[in-house]
Amino acid sequence: MFSKVFVFTINRVMPGVRLDVFANLDYTAPKNEDRAYAKGAFYQDTVHLVATPGIDVTSVYFNLFPDGHLEKDELDCLAHELGLGIATSFTKDERYRDQFDLVYDEELHFEGYMDTYDICVGNEQKHFEEDYPLPHYLKTEYELEEFWTNHYGYKEPIKSIYRNGIPLFDLDSFLQKDRWCIIRIIKLAFNDFKVEIEGHNLLENDELSFDDAIERRRIMSYIGQMTAIERIQNHGIKDGCLPYMELYFSTEEHNYFDNYILLERVRNYGLTIDDLQRAVYYVSSKLHQGSSTDWSRIVIY
Repeated sequence: MFSKVFVFTINRVMPGVRLDVFANLDYTAPKNEDRAYAKGAFYQDTVHLVATPGIDVTSVYFNLFPDGHLEKDELDCLAHELGLGIATSFTKDERYRDQFDLVYDEELHFEGYMDTYDICVGNEQKHFEEDYPLPHYLKTEYELEEFWTNHYGYKEPIKSIYRNGIPLFDLDSFLQKDRWCIIRIIKLAFNDFKVEIEGHNLLENDELSFDDAIERRRIMSYIGQMTAIERIQNHGIKDGCLPYMELYFSTEEHNYFDNYILLERVRNYGLTIDDLQRAVYYVSSKLHQGSSTDWSRIVIY
């Protein structure tokens, strides 16, 4: 869930284990490990998860908003999202805000697994097996591309990923979804950009409802975080085409979160990270969002 731009630290806090998730929003620190302690203090935007062996509970603490707190329904949504498929229930102590405990079935057991991956990188085919949990649970081609590029340090772009023989992205299946859109960013001359949107039931309305606005903010958050990472895969300029990028978004039905946006695929044909940073203004204008907002610092789950 917290898979955008974050720094993770894991510490043994006897008798338990503590995972701290820091929002990576201070770009003055040169290294990731320094960012969690930039300017001599912890980030204010943090999530803390504490697990104790032998006790079927994980305690979750949020410190996301220095000037405020999570609303009750927001906290409920996060509890349901984090506990989905593993927790039997969650509890909250009304004396304390912004925290809850996930309660597990004491008989809960995770079966072992071994996933196979077939990845095309540049002109090379790679086949391997892994039992890492993170790529096992990641949903989209974009997430898996970022993960394996980081893990193995691939210099060339990933063209395709299969997990257990199934492609992470299939265009025909994507176009059959109830709600999807493709945002196309085209670079014109003199650092001017054109934004085109193709879609079905997503980003089609110019008169925005509350839900439409939330969806668009989530999409802008994805694009803004891509500029913050300062790295995008580049498949090269297509013959006879201007430099352009395509971002494939869809929505997923979810029990507790409305407007659950997935960034399924990114294909970049010649844009640089500087181009994308300049293009954010044009995208936000096209989506009727705040063009003065620094979207690289906006994280919306």
